Amino acid sequence: MHQHDFLRRTLSIIAGVYLLFALSFSQHANAHEVGWSYVVLNVEQSGISGNVQLPIAELQQVLALDADGDGTLSEEETNAQWPLIEAYALGVLKLGSDEDTYKLSVIGRDRLIIEVADFAIVRFSAVTPSPVPSRLSIEFTPFFDNNSDHRGGLLIQNNVLTGTIENHTEIAFVFAPHQPSGTINLLGESTMVKVGRFVVEGIWHIWIGIDHVLFIVTLLLTAVMAMRQKRWEPVPDFRKAFINLVTIITLFTVAHSITLALALKGWVTLPSRFVESIIALSVLVVAVNNIWPVLTGKIRWLVFVFGLFHGLGFASVLVDLLITRESKIIALIGFNIGVEAGQLVIVALVFPLLYVIRGSSFYRRILLPGLSAVVALIALWWFVTRALGVESFISSF
Repeated sequence: MHQHDFLRRTLSIIAGVYLLFALSFSQHANAHEVGWSYVVLNVEQSGISGNVQLPIAELQQVLALDADGDGTLSEEETNAQWPLIEAYALGVLKLGSDEDTYKLSVIGRDRLIIEVADFAIVRFSAVTPSPVPSRLSIEFTPFFDNNSDHRGGLLIQNNVLTGTIENHTEIAFVFAPHQPSGTINLLGESTMVKVGRFVVEGIWHIWIGIDHVLFIVTLLLTAVMAMRQKRWEPVPDFRKAFINLVTIITLFTVAHSITLALALKGWVTLPSRFVESIIALSVLVVAVNNIWPVLTGKIRWLVFVFGLFHGLGFASVLVDLLITRESKIIALIGFNIGVEAGQLVIVALVFPLLYVIRGSSFYRRILLPGLSAVVALIALWWFVTRALGVESFISSF
């Protein structure tokens, strides 16, 4: 009983400390915050032109543009560094077809300062066959070597082949370290192809989202167990374990699907630091409960509540996209399918193994408490660093 009271008090103290941190600090560390660069294309019958938009902050890290080291990039410094910026922009972009790579030439430059970012814009033209082939191969790798969270967005602003004019909102393709290139049908693409791209993004996001993965795996550790006389004991048969699994995964899926949709619609917005800290806290609570099971009757509902915050974490990947209403629906469907598919792969790999070894003393005495303790320490570190806004190698997952 004393252990239970101690655990409750400890969790209350953690939650209270977090609220103080959240009110006291304005900086944040967001494990799902994604920087963006853009390629904007204009397609004519006789050729292709466009521009590359790169955030100045990322360029500064890669190219050291701030000559006087005062932390700001003046207009004079930018003008002096344009050759470096232009060379970098054309170096991370390749356009072509199956047979050829098109030569790119700089035709202009600009600097766009908006509320959320400061962009260097390099305008280019491409030497293409005439008429332009219907399929365009694109490789775009901005800052991927330095920042695995960075993304590139392709925007087809004008396209005479489809009648597109002044499209400033719909992202046609998302580039990432795991997906640095793709082929676009300039005559237009089916909805299924667009959905498929977001499916890939959803799968990849759940696999690299270590906090989401640990939350699921930590729940699976006790899905094959049952509480008897204040001790974890193996479930008697697969049916019981499977019911536990389905209940947990269903609650988590429904919860994060709800907030993913609401956030993408713009109906729910919470500070990213708060969301990411709660996600870390969710992993911590589940791991500690595996060691001191005082929440066995309530853990399923906690899974649902915490799943709502995980959904907001998933949504942060999509809300930065400048997409139309139709594209939001496509993004929501595709990304959510991808997240669920990636989640099912994790479950399929982990759950059968846990079920097989659930009855061994090694599992009950060493693996279950030991792995839960390691996860708890990692989650505690995530929680503290995210609540304080401290960047560290382990909070960047």
